[in-house]
This record gives sequence, structure tokens and C-alpha cells, in this order.
Amino acid sequence: MPLPEVQKLGGDYLALMQRIGSDEASGAITATLRAILNLEGMTETPASFGDPHFSETEFVGRLQGYTSKHFAHFYFVNKMQTLYLWRKPIEALEVARQSEQYLKYSLAMLHTVEHHFYHALILCAAHDAKPDMAHLRKARKILKKFEQWAQFNPANFAHKALLIRAEIERLTQPGCEAADLYAQAIQSAGKNGYLQNKALSNELAGRFFASKNIAMSARGHLREACYGYQLWGATGIADRLVHEFPQFAGPRAQESLSGAVIAERSDDGIPHSISSTSTSGSRRKSSLDMETIIKATQAISGEIRLSTLLQKLMEIMIENAGAEKGCFIRVEQGELTVEAEGSVDRGVKILDGIPLDGAKLPVSVVQYVARLGESVVLNDAKADPRFWDDPYVVRSRPESLLCTPVVHQGMVIGVVCLENNQTSGAFTPERLELLGILAAQAAISIENSLLYTNLEQRVQERTLALSLATEKLKSANEALEKLTLTDALTQISNKRHFQQVYEKEWKRAMRAGNALTLMVIDIDCFKLYNDTYGHLEGDRCLKAVAGSLGKVVCRAGDMLARFGGEEFVILLQNTSLDDAHLVASRLVENVRALNIPHKASVADNIVTISLGLTQAVPQQGASMNDLFEAADQALYRAKTSGRNRYCM
Repeated sequence: MPLPEVQKLGGDYLALMQRIGSDEASGAITATLRAILNLEGMTETPASFGDPHFSETEFVGRLQGYTSKHFAHFYFVNKMQTLYLWRKPIEALEVARQSEQYLKYSLAMLHTVEHHFYHALILCAAHDAKPDMAHLRKARKILKKFEQWAQFNPANFAHKALLIRAEIERLTQPGCEAADLYAQAIQSAGKNGYLQNKALSNELAGRFFASKNIAMSARGHLREACYGYQLWGATGIADRLVHEFPQFAGPRAQESLSGAVIAERSDDGIPHSISSTSTSGSRRKSSLDMETIIKATQAISGEIRLSTLLQKLMEIMIENAGAEKGCFIRVEQGELTVEAEGSVDRGVKILDGIPLDGAKLPVSVVQYVARLGESVVLNDAKADPRFWDDPYVVRSRPESLLCTPVVHQGMVIGVVCLENNQTSGAFTPERLELLGILAAQAAISIENSLLYTNLEQRVQERTLALSLATEKLKSANEALEKLTLTDALTQISNKRHFQQVYEKEWKRAMRAGNALTLMVIDIDCFKLYNDTYGHLEGDRCLKAVAGSLGKVVCRAGDMLARFGGEEFVILLQNTSLDDAHLVASRLVENVRALNIPHKASVADNIVTISLGLTQAVPQQGASMNDLFEAADQALYRAKTSGRNRYCM
């Protein structure tokens, strides 16, 4: 389950446990929530669960008094896991030894499995750092456990056994068997829904290939690891990997051979380009028009007749990809037939299933995509040695060509082929990602339309399949809707999301008689900063300031949002006035600590902020705008008092 979902459920359960006075169960949940914040990079340091609002030392001290020791065990299992993922094997090994003391209290519990799994991996990593054959002997003993468990439950244990064995083989048999074991572990973890372990397996495989100077394999696995960690929600770990391997996982690894971009297909059928950049834990969805995506997917999902569906699909894809023309090729039982073709000038035409060999298309490219399930973008088709002898490429010499698979339940059911003969490099990674999302939605709708065609023959079976497909589509659309609540540049909440949450929390605080704390923040002299350093540096400054503020505002229930331009807003719940002053002071100091030069500022020679703070208990008849006006007035006082400060 992605970490943000665990975080939400954990927060709900924590509130329940606290209401009923179950302190020890609350401690177990708190340990898990702190681990999530750590993996997101939101704690003081990678080795710590602490922050200004949470003392890890005091928390660990309270664990000693727990009567139900298995609740205390949660902390140590989470701690050894996070230390290992942050590449701190020696510290992780010490925590693993402490965790071992609690195993007798946690018999037959799920977190004991995580203990043994990470203990084995930690032992291997510790042997890397400081060779000790005792570590390997113990890792082999743990491996035997997982291999026995995998015989009875391969879905949950096989990939763990394979990954442990791969690590042992890497250390003891430096041949090819480790590479095969990594590949099997990746496949097994992905097949059985273990998103985090698939990402981890890719990371370890990437490290293995990097150590052998096999750059292409290292690049592919490390990028998959970054993407997997981001999907899981461990953005701090993804950032760590990018910084450690910039030549493989970072922006400099974008260059592709022969003007081609290959996109690998994830388990959900959405292609992601292995040459797309990954910065600050975000893939490039932030640059896509989310409203366009939502409208397009809704238009596709609203059609049940195959001919109408294909017509809308081609219209949307040609328009949004920047193509001049395109076609849809259906793949069924190894046969490829052209079902629809269209162009900007002539619109879309539904065909009667023309065999691919008889169509005026780059046959070898389409067959490649249908066979491997990978998208291909040719920025200069005639320059790519894999396809330069294709008769269509030789004859037509297309400037830009894109072929992307339509995948349903792991099977390629169609290929979309798009072309632009006016511009080389017309199909950018952003457009490829957009088409991947649309293709994933189209796959569900195409399957629905086929089910509808045969509904009279197999009513009961097909009705169930349709229900499942519709639910999956609903979930996908809900996920896309969430993206519209995020600021594209800074990846924090946007104004729309803040206003929704603010209204809800105002009403809740009014009912409960609780105080709300509101802060309004401006970056000092930001227009002068843009004028002096340019808008690109201005964007970098905004992202850096947002990241700095987010490290302070990290409690569940609190909210940081970009309100527009250089203005940010913060909403704190259940916060005393003293704590609010402490947070405000920390926010101002954190931005100063970024030490971003700003020679045009009248406040200082570095980037600073001014902050307006206010707190009130909402009353009947009062307006939400009153709190905003009070915060704005405080912000004005901070600015007129010299900036680089907060006022209340």
C-alpha cells in the first residue's frame, strides 16, 4: 500500500487509540507514522525520527515501560528498515540486534517477517561495509526460513527469498546468477503487489550492475527504483538515489541513442520514459494539464461502442500529442489489424480491420511495440539503426514517430501509432507520459466495449468483469483528480486545495471550540529577485522555500500551500500560541538557512521571508475572511518593520 494511504489510515487509527486510552497501541502506530515521515525525508536527519514536535529519545524511553512488548517491537522493526533504506547498515545492524530481543513477544505477527527480511539484507550490507563471515552465515539461516515459507505461500515470501539469495550470491559468487535472481525478485514482487520491495530489488540490481560497470543495465534498474520509491511515497529515498547516482538516476542520464526514447511499461500498464527526468522526488506529471487529462479520460470512459470509442481515442491522442496523423492497430491472438486512422485535416475514419502488412505504416516499429510492450519515440526515424531498413521509414522519412502500447491486464491489446512530418522531436517525454495515461484508460474502455459486444452470450461472467473494470477506472480518475489539488511547481497543496481544507477545518473548530492558527508568508523582494536572476532561478527559489517550509509544517492535519506567486499559507490545528510562535520563528530561520543569494533585497543579502501570524477560535457569525485579514495585517507589519521576521 502506498505510504500516503498508510499515513491516512494510521492517523485515523491513532486518533481512535488515543480516544480510548490505548497508549501502547498508540505507540506502535506512532512508530509507523514517524517511519513514513522519515522515508519522505521530513524528519531532522535520515537517521532520526525526530523533529521540533517529536522527541525520539523520549519516545524510546517510554517503550521500556510497555507491558505488551510486541507494541514496542514496532519501533525497532521500522527503525532498522529506514536505516537500511538510507544506506546506514552499521547503525541498522545495531537496531536489528535490539529488535531481536523482542521477537519472543511477537511470535506469528506480520512485523516479525519484516524483521527477518530486513535483518538478512542488513547483514549483507554490513558485510559489504566491513567483511564478517558471521554476517553471511546468519543471513543464510534467515534465507532458509524464507525458502521454507515460500513453498507454502510464494506470493508473500518468494520475492523476499530471491532478493536475499541475490545479495548473498553477489557477495560470494560474483558471476551472473545474482543478476538472474534480482530479475526474478523484481518480477515476483511486482506481480504480487509489493511496490516497495520491487523498488528495493531494482535498486540493489542497479547497484550490482553499476559495480560491474554495466551502465545501461544500471541506468534502467536505478531509474525504475526511483520511480518505484516515488510511487510508494518514499520521496526521500528516491532523492537519495538521484543524488548518489546522478549519472544513472538523475537529470544527466537523459541522453538517448539515435534520437530514440524507449519507455518501459509499469505494472499498471502506464508507460514511463526511461529518459524522462526526475527531480526533487517528482516525475514530470506536474507539467501536464490535469484538467485536460481528466476530461479526456472521462470522454474515453463514457463510450461503450468500440467504433465510437476508437474515434474519440484517436481524436484526443492526435490533438494532445501534437501529431499530424495517427492510427490504432488492434492486437488479438497474434494478429495485428488497423482499426482506425485519422489526421488533423481529414478527421478519423473507422476501418474494417486492414491487415498490418497491407497498411502504409512502419510495420517493424509497430511489431516491436506489440511484441515487447514498450513505447518507442523516434525523434529522427531514419537515423535509428533498428528501423532504418523499414520500407515505410525509407520511403516516407518521417521526422517524428511515436508508437505506444495499449495494455490490459499485462497483455498488449492494441498499438497507437502517431506521426509528425513537420517537426523533429515533436513527441516529448511529457507528451509520452500523457499518452500513457490515456492509453491505460483506453485499455479499460476497449475491454469494456468488447465485453458489451458479447454480453448476451456470457452475461454473468462479463457483468462481473465490467464491474471490476469500472471500479478500476473510478479509482484511476480519483487519483487524477487528486493531482489537480497540487501546485505544479512546488509539489505542495495549491490554493484550491487549501480553500477546501480551510473551510472544513473552520467549521470543525467552530463546533469543537478549538483554536485555528493561520500564517501568511511572502518571500521578501521576490520581484526584484526575478528581475535580477531570471525566472528560472525564481522557480528554483520558490521550490527551495517550499521545501524548507515543509520541513517545519509536517504534523498530520497541518497544511502548507502555495497561495499564488511568492505567497504561501499555513494552517495549524490544536496548536498553542507559544508553539505557534515557535513554528513561525523556525520557518523564518529555516529560509534564512538556505543561504540563497539575493543582492537586490532591501532586507538582507540572502532570500528571506516575512510572516503574518494570527490565532482565533471561530465563532458563530464570524467570517473565515476575518482570520485571513488579521494574518494579512500582521504580514504588513512584518514588512514595514524591516522584513525577515514574523509579526502577530
